Amino acid sequence: MTTPPPDNVPAEDDGHTSAEDDNETPVPAGAPPSTLPAPTAGATTEREREEARERRLLRTQWAMVVATTLPGLAAVIALVFTYVSVQQGQDNLRMSEQGQITDRYNDAVTNLGADSIDIRLGGIYALQRIMTDSARDQPAVVRILTAFVRVHAPSTAVTRKEARPDGPPPDIAAALETLTGRDALGDRDGGARVDLRRTDLRGADLTGSGQKRPLAWADFRTADLADADFEGVDLMFARLDDADLTNADLAGTNLFDADVRGANLRGANLYGAQFDDADCTGADFTGADLWATDLRTCKGLTVKQVLSAQLHLTMRLPKQMNKDARLLARIRAIEKARCDKKLCREGPGEPKD
Repeated sequence: MTTPPPDNVPAEDDGHTSAEDDNETPVPAGAPPSTLPAPTAGATTEREREEARERRLLRTQWAMVVATTLPGLAAVIALVFTYVSVQQGQDNLRMSEQGQITDRYNDAVTNLGADSIDIRLGGIYALQRIMTDSARDQPAVVRILTAFVRVHAPSTAVTRKEARPDGPPPDIAAALETLTGRDALGDRDGGARVDLRRTDLRGADLTGSGQKRPLAWADFRTADLADADFEGVDLMFARLDDADLTNADLAGTNLFDADVRGANLRGANLYGAQFDDADCTGADFTGADLWATDLRTCKGLTVKQVLSAQLHLTMRLPKQMNKDARLLARIRAIEKARCDKKLCREGPGEPKD
């Protein structure tokens, strides 16, 4: 009887392998056995086709994005180009305008030195137009015109003997009109000051554009301003020391912190003038009309100065003067005389007819 071989004895290799054994890939030693079947040729082809479709779809999407973005990008580029062109055009225009203003300015200044008064007038009004068109040139125009007035209308012993029934000459009047009619608010003057020291401006019209403060901080020291018209003008911080303001019209003027030391105010119309913090030391008020004049904070003011003026109940004096016996007696005498002429007033109102 034949004994079967034990189970643990390996079967003998007969030297033949199956087709499946021939196709198997040898597994490296120590590698874990694979649980997935090896890909077949058909699966690989299908995956390649899917990847190709995804690539084509991605290219299509990119093409659509580019096609959508390009018009917008072109519009942005066109907008930037337009903006740069406009800015360059504006810069060129400003440069051209400044060049034209410079030429006009030079021609106008040249005309101021002409012998003909007509040419000088043309130069003055040309400067006025330049000042209106170009705020940056206003300080230079102010300095040029004030210098013109100082040179052509000085106050000297000779000129004071000449009668001026019609006021200053036409070219001086035009220069004053330009100076007093300008807009001096803000920083348009750039620190330039109306400097009319030692000028002969008798009978001049200096009213101009009062609300725009063209004569604030003006310098009229020792100027001859007799019969000049300042009605309603803002003269805050102005220098009027030693100026001749005989019979000048200063009605409604603002003289806040102005320097009026030694000024001649004989016969001046001071109706409603405001002398807030003004320095009136040594000023001559003889015959000046103090109707509704505010002198409450006027520095250096004395009873003697007030007594020399035309007094009214409407004037406002410093507190220390309100009870001065001389002033009270003088005011009572004036009002009695007015009542005798049927011109009594009731309170601070207007005189009765």
